[in-house]
Amino acid sequence: MDGRRIVAVLAAVVAVVAASVGVASVVRHDAPAAAELVQPDQHVTGLASFLEAPEPEPQPDPVPDRGSPPDPVPDPDRRAAFVERFPTQDAAEPGTGAGEDDWAVLVGINEHLGGVPDNVASAQDAERLRALLLREGWSDDRIVLLTDTEATGEMIREALAWLERKAGGDSRVVFHFSGHSKKWYGAGGTITDQALWPTDDDFVRREELAEALGAVDHDAFWGNVAACEAAGFSLPGVTAPGRVWTFSSAADEKSYEDPQADHSVWGRFLLDQGMWQHDDAPPVQHAFADAAPNAAEYTSLQVPYGPQRPVLVDDLGEPFDLTAVPARITPPMGQ
Repeated sequence: MDGRRIVAVLAAVVAVVAASVGVASVVRHDAPAAAELVQPDQHVTGLASFLEAPEPEPQPDPVPDRGSPPDPVPDPDRRAAFVERFPTQDAAEPGTGAGEDDWAVLVGINEHLGGVPDNVASAQDAERLRALLLREGWSDDRIVLLTDTEATGEMIREALAWLERKAGGDSRVVFHFSGHSKKWYGAGGTITDQALWPTDDDFVRREELAEALGAVDHDAFWGNVAACEAAGFSLPGVTAPGRVWTFSSAADEKSYEDPQADHSVWGRFLLDQGMWQHDDAPPVQHAFADAAPNAAEYTSLQVPYGPQRPVLVDDLGEPFDLTAVPARITPPMGQ
């Protein structure tokens, strides 16, 4: 394809051809629709657009990136930038009322400032989850929403630091990311490292994510990732006792976007259909049980990368219910 990205409209013929790099085209199916997978630099894959496309041309194998990921460069002013953008969230303190000890960081990135192609429905996942939490009684000043060009590497890091500052042993915590994921490869094409892909290419590596989330205290925690090879982020520090994680695909599988639904495929089935469209959102684990087979079936005819099969890692031991409830009060010793 020599750097051409084919964009097609569902139930229509090819409408637009846009420039990109390392694009893999796919065959056309009647139902469900086929996909176009964006591989921006021939070795990095983000969310795939869920679109119809014509018959594929032969594609070169991805070129492994055997370099080491760069170390993050701390920004001494990032706390000040966070406070300026989120003054009410920075000032919020835990309380005992409903939703007053619930904390959430939600990241969804469509627009990228670097060379990677934009997504089309990742920010909508994060926005839908924010709306869902507010509907369920969470407080707006305890939710940090980062989308598009606001979701820089440093702002994501500071949002994670905010979680550490605010959440305590009685807190409920939610972390969500929808967007591209960056991979580094070793010999034989093995993924040696992986990162969340911020808008400014300041990658938040999975070990860094594990260290940041490992410092967050909580009573119950739900994490959700909608990105290619999503379960590759499942490592100690990310997963831990008292946490449940929902990943859009296995560690060796792609994940897809569905522009017609205005969500990623995982966001459509888990967040929108699985939770939002219910008057009372079911617990996360129950929503996953319905959404996972739907996502796998919906992407079952994707070529050449195959379906996405979501992964549940449940170390919580009880249902994670989104409905805001009064904070638990730990009685003094002897009572």
